[in-house]
Formats: sequence, C-alpha cells, structure tokens
Amino acid sequence: MKREFLLFMSIPVAIIVLVTVAVQLPKWLAHPKYDFIYTSCATYECQTTYAILGNGQLSKAPASGYDYSAGRNSTADLYYFDTRTGGSRPITLAAANGLSIDTSTVSPDGYTLTHGSGSSGGFLLWDSSSDSAWYLKSGSKKKQVNLATVNEYYSQDVKFLGWVKP
Repeated sequence: MKREFLLFMSIPVAIIVLVTVAVQLPKWLAHPKYDFIYTSCATYECQTTYAILGNGQLSKAPASGYDYSAGRNSTADLYYFDTRTGGSRPITLAAANGLSIDTSTVSPDGYTLTHGSGSSGGFLLWDSSSDSAWYLKSGSKKKQVNLATVNEYYSQDVKFLGWVKP
C-alpha cells in the first residue's frame, strides 16, 4: 500500500518537474551575442524618426504615415541594447554612426527581436493576461529583454534598426 501511494504521488510531481523544465529550458539555452540599436517614441507616433542609409549611416528622417495635422512634434530617441549586461542606454546619433550596423532582421547568431504574443500561457497553458514584453528569439530559445523606452506604458513604440557588428 505504501509503495502504491508513493508511485501514485510521484506521477504528479514528475509532471510538474517536466513542465517546469520544458518552460524554463528555452530561457536557459538562450545566449544572444549581438547588441542592437533601436528607437522609441514618447508619443503614439513621432514626426521624426531614424533611418539607415545605403552607406550604413543613421540619419533623421520624417516618419512615414505621420499625421502632420496632429500637432505633435516628437523625435524618436535612439537606444543601444547591450546583450552582455542585459540593459539599454540612450545613444547619440554621432555615437551610433560610429558603429557598424547590420540591418538584417536576423542577427549573425540567429536571433530576432520579437514582441510578446499578446497573451501568455498560464495554468494548463491558457491565460487572459497580455504579454507586452520584448524577446530575443532563435528557434525555441527565447530570452526576455528589458528595453528602455520613452513611454513605459506603450511598449509597441520600439522600432528595431539593426545589429551592432563587432
């Protein structure tokens, strides 16, 4: 009887351990190596943003689709994300132009910057909460990144510009 009870109790414990490992394993395996440059806008839309020219240099540019009658005159802010420290910092246009930037959407080590899925899994894989986090993702490997933004309540204002080449 004692043996059957232990066997009966070990099944739920094993399931919990397996689910925990399956959820945490992609985080443990993710080790992106390339830093990147991005912009953030303080308002819903910015009049001026940044674009990478054919020579690899950044330049201020009018935002496409901007509603000039709205009366806002915001300029997007530039940020540098450091994968080693896991943090963002503001960067000047001159400093950004001193870097070599790769504009492809996939980093040389296979990662892409992606926004949360809109909902996150919870108990038994469903939940109604929203996932507004940003991730560096490569296949099933995924690492959450905390991007500094001008507007902490509107995280979709992040625009990826490119990967920093060493």
